[in-house]
Amino acid sequence: MLRLLAASTIFAFASSAQAACEPIGAGEFSLMINEANEAIDDDDLVKHGQIYRKMQASVPCLEEQLPSKLWSEFLVGQALVEFALGREWKVPLEVALRIHPTVRRSFGPPDIRKYVATAVSNEDHPALPTDATYYMDGLRIEREPEMVGLHIVQQLKNGVWNTRFLQRQPFPEDWKVQFEEVVETPEDEGATVVGTVSLLGGFGLAGQALGGPSITIPEFSGGGALVGIGSYGIFDLGEPVGAFWDVSAPLQVPGSMGVDVFAGASILPLPVGIWVGGGAVAVAIEDIGGKGLLFLPQPHLGVSYAMDLSDSLGLDFNVGGGGLPVGFHLRAHGGVVSVAQDSHLGWQAGLDFAGAQAFLQEKGGTVTGSTSHWRVALRGGLAFK
Repeated sequence: MLRLLAASTIFAFASSAQAACEPIGAGEFSLMINEANEAIDDDDLVKHGQIYRKMQASVPCLEEQLPSKLWSEFLVGQALVEFALGREWKVPLEVALRIHPTVRRSFGPPDIRKYVATAVSNEDHPALPTDATYYMDGLRIEREPEMVGLHIVQQLKNGVWNTRFLQRQPFPEDWKVQFEEVVETPEDEGATVVGTVSLLGGFGLAGQALGGPSITIPEFSGGGALVGIGSYGIFDLGEPVGAFWDVSAPLQVPGSMGVDVFAGASILPLPVGIWVGGGAVAVAIEDIGGKGLLFLPQPHLGVSYAMDLSDSLGLDFNVGGGGLPVGFHLRAHGGVVSVAQDSHLGWQAGLDFAGAQAFLQEKGGTVTGSTSHWRVALRGGLAFK
């Protein structure tokens, strides 16, 4: 009868792992362990077998850490049952002592009370994946354990418990593999270009003012509509370093052409960028030789800001300027830029502001003055990348 009880116990434990069940906690499982131990104390092996089968069915339903001390006491009781049946009692006792070396065993035959467990170490075993937490017989483990007999192993991954009963079986192979998210590394495409080419349309003022009377340099002022073209953008040489350009050539009607040309290095710790470079501005000038353009070399320092509104739509702003004793300039533009992710062309629309002033001195005299242009315009055109 006892041999039949032991055989049915093992079969039930192995077959119940796949059975559907309601989740239980450590408290409920502990109550079953206590009942099984009490049955051993009462020498009621039939009741012990019934409770054991109930425990077997509940193992895969356990969704909390197994209480290790109580489990070790249960394994001592199981060793007593195996001893009474003349079976291999050392296996469950070995596991019990590895879990809890001082587990209570002040009863039963001397062989059980005096048994000394074999010392083991898992230090040289492979490490378990770090994307989950693992327990064997209620104790946390970080390396593949040595499996010597009857064990309850648990995996806690992404908040989900997986509890299994193993008897003379290896540690679950599917628990040894860590899921690695495959991240596709984009190919390095080298330097990339992002920029705009736009038409300008707006209003401008131009004038030449003197600090005193002059024979060779007249005064003038005027304003009117203007049209022109403009382009700005960056060469991305690998974040955060790049190079920038900013060019505009408006024609004031009536009036003359003005030109702003700047280029230099860009530092782009997005969303804010810094543009450092130089170039030239051209302002209208008139003297006894007629009208013309005066080109002024200029340093340029700018700050840009970019913000994505969606995958294909964003805002882009840039403000900059610079100056030398011969004159100064200011530049600002910004607006909406749209280029689809799978396209190289899109559109851009926004505002453009520019101003420059040059300081004049009549040759051989003391008369000083200045010439300047100031303009504000709408800009719209192509954006490319």
